[in-house]
Amino acid sequence: MVNQNGHRETGNDQRAEEEEVSEPSKASKIRLYYSGPVPLPRWETWMYISGWVGAVSFCYYAVYEASKQYANEFDRSSFVDGWKILGGRKDVSNFEWIFWSTLFFQLWKIIAGHMLIGQLCRLSPDLNRWRGDIFLVYGVCALTLLIGPWACGVFVVQSLLFYAASLSCNSICIWILSIALIFINNNRTINEKMENLNWDKNFRHGYFMITADFAMNIIRGTGAALSLAESKSWLSKGHFACVKDVLLYMFYIPLFFCGPLVNFEDFCKQMSKPVVPFSREVKTSMIKRLLRIVIWWFVINIFLHLFHITALQKSHHVMSRLRLWALAGVGFCQGQFFMQKYFIMFGLPSLIASLDDIIAPSFPKCISRIYLFSEMWKSFDHGLYNFIKSHIYIPLGGSRKGAFRQLLASFLCFAFIYLWHGATRSLLFWALLNHAGIVAEVLGTKLTQMKFVQQMEEEYLGLRNSRRIRALFGIPMFCLSAMATFYFFGGSFMAQTIYRRLLFEGFPLSNLALVIFVYCLVQTSMEVQIWEAKKAGQKSL
Repeated sequence: MVNQNGHRETGNDQRAEEEEVSEPSKASKIRLYYSGPVPLPRWETWMYISGWVGAVSFCYYAVYEASKQYANEFDRSSFVDGWKILGGRKDVSNFEWIFWSTLFFQLWKIIAGHMLIGQLCRLSPDLNRWRGDIFLVYGVCALTLLIGPWACGVFVVQSLLFYAASLSCNSICIWILSIALIFINNNRTINEKMENLNWDKNFRHGYFMITADFAMNIIRGTGAALSLAESKSWLSKGHFACVKDVLLYMFYIPLFFCGPLVNFEDFCKQMSKPVVPFSREVKTSMIKRLLRIVIWWFVINIFLHLFHITALQKSHHVMSRLRLWALAGVGFCQGQFFMQKYFIMFGLPSLIASLDDIIAPSFPKCISRIYLFSEMWKSFDHGLYNFIKSHIYIPLGGSRKGAFRQLLASFLCFAFIYLWHGATRSLLFWALLNHAGIVAEVLGTKLTQMKFVQQMEEEYLGLRNSRRIRALFGIPMFCLSAMATFYFFGGSFMAQTIYRRLLFEGFPLSNLALVIFVYCLVQTSMEVQIWEAKKAGQKSL
């Protein structure tokens, strides 16, 4: 017997849903048996969703209580006077958020100037033909005024070096240059000298912006050079035109400061197309995106008033004394805050770029319902994922050359990201745990695709029981992913403290609670996958 989705049912599942079941043709069985999660009974689905929402809510409450309880033990420099309606104390100890949110407000004149030029080009056919050149000149001039000619000159030289490397048509030469520039950017002595490049000492965080954008341009330059070397487009376009393309790609103001990353070839194609007036649907979509960004900006500020997660994380003596629910909440909230930050840090530049008809990755997915490593990489930083996939993973064989080549390619992907992010000890653990998760996921996928496993599932389990068992195997995957993110967000102390206390304090009740709530998360994630598949199917009709 099969259900209305063409999936086989057995035992209690068949009887429970018998009224909703229809009998399709036998041809529906000629496929991979388990091709994705199938719907569960409604009562069971709501039980999992309620369990996960309840656990998350209690974690937030525990963090809120801990923020009040230990308020006098935090470093005073971690707080500023905030909104009185929310208690007046705002956690400002997360450097990344304070840096980029402050920078956005300092750059509003430069960004507004770019937007004005873009709309003038849209209105004037004569300017429209030259909009790429105009954007390039404006970008170089604006950055020169912002950070000075020496710092801007470094970015120009960096771009020209990558173009010169592309002329070799040798990917090894390009990667040698890329790795060399990463080591230069990671060198503490050279890093300190970069501070002298910023000519405006009143420009707060100018030095950090230079080093961060130098790192971003390494990714952009590597991608551009590899694309040029592969296509050899400079042979037909000429050196001058290709150099302009590379410089425009590197100096395009909306995406220059924190991304998101856009493929070089896609950027050039979109920039070369003539712009047309916005349709009503496009305007509506942009307004909706802007409203989402504004709403999330308020959510983040409310969050920082109520949940002092970064102050808690940096107070090692407090982390060692937190209740286990609060400790788990700090780890969970760190992941949520990271997602919220990049919702704005990617969403706003992407929205501004869309005014020029440049399609850039926008909002990351909510990570609280993602449990697979591969899904996390695909759905969070899509620009970086595309770069890694196109220029490292696939050229090294990917999944086409067998499991060993696939795992080797993924290892080198994480090795590159580890170096690019700064090559610290905590990042090493993060990269190794990520690779371990990918290895487990690949081997698990290979196992479940074996014929005898498929036959056993079909004969003895049924699709719903297969989903339930697979969700059990999702528990260690999520825990491994969470541990990796703890190393990334909070460093070794936070990760090891959470790991040690959650696993060994309160044993076995704490472990049982962890297993139950993570299982609810995995089942909720599977339900969201079904909903997204239905939504995508409706859009394609």
